[in-house]
Amino acid sequence: QYEAHYLLGASVKRALYLGAIVAAAAGAFVGGFLFGKRSKPVAQSEPSGLVLAEYRAATFLMEDRLTEAEAAYNELAQRDQLSAGPYVGLAVCRMRRGEFARARELYEKALVREPTSVGALIGLGSAYAYQSDYSNAAAVYERALSVNEKTADAHWGLAKAEVNLGENERARAHLERFKQLDPNSPRAADLESMLGPSPQSGRREDYPPASHTT
Repeated sequence: QYEAHYLLGASVKRALYLGAIVAAAAGAFVGGFLFGKRSKPVAQSEPSGLVLAEYRAATFLMEDRLTEAEAAYNELAQRDQLSAGPYVGLAVCRMRRGEFARARELYEKALVREPTSVGALIGLGSAYAYQSDYSNAAAVYERALSVNEKTADAHWGLAKAEVNLGENERARAHLERFKQLDPNSPRAADLESMLGPSPQSGRREDYPPASHTT
């Protein structure tokens, strides 16, 4: 079974949850700065309403209340027609339900809104991987790295996809990069056990590796 840590672990829910808190705090600060005491709630009602709705949806997801989270993210998708966030949230719900094909559709919708959303790209790659489509998973993780090469989760996902494709040397290179970016992660041991000892254990491979092609 492919471990989509970025999506299904507590870290992504915590990130969404804390992100909503930060957005709420920032929205309150900016709103007060821009509108001051002269402004009535009408001027800020929609932005603040969206922030509160996002906070509510993220809270449901954090607590694994998936039905309520889906309802909240569906409402957000209608109210906020620019952000990828609502569709990413819906996709995470589907991933947790094991509905990977539907999750892929939702991640694709998120990427129509924000083509460079690293979170949506990593999620899409994980959905492919859960369906054992490692070639497409690897291609999507590489898209994430083209947006931000320092995304540790993309290196980890790509390394695991490469292992399943039999591309062990590429996998080792991405694993090493992952360890540089996230040195305290216990996930490195999982991949190291799958790869076994390096045939060139005395040499250090150059990074980055050759681009994976499908």
